[in-house]
Amino acid sequence: MFKGDAITFGRLHTWTLSFYYDKKSDKLIIRSPWQQEGAWVDLPDNVRLKVDPQTGEAVEFHIASFLRTFVANRPDLKATWGQVNPNPIALRRMEATPFIGRFLEHMEQLAYRRAKALEPSKL
Repeated sequence: MFKGDAITFGRLHTWTLSFYYDKKSDKLIIRSPWQQEGAWVDLPDNVRLKVDPQTGEAVEFHIASFLRTFVANRPDLKATWGQVNPNPIALRRMEATPFIGRFLEHMEQLAYRRAKALEPSKL
């Protein structure tokens, strides 16, 4: 699928990201500053993640039921989400967006859970 099947998030901290939120479908899309080919990975919590197949770097996020489920289950994200304000789009530098730090921590946990689930069992 992609290099080592490891998903990384490190370079996201240096990018200006696009946030697209569709209120009607309650779907959030976060994209890197450029369109890029990638392999789609399903994570828990209704998250689909596009990963660069050469580097394993996450380049795009799609979160279904964003406010109804994703944010509702993560009260720590609710307060910082209000600072993003995409109507329907917002461009934000990482260091100016407290939401993304907590969001990426959660994504790392989901990627870790996915990796653990994919490990062959040791019987």
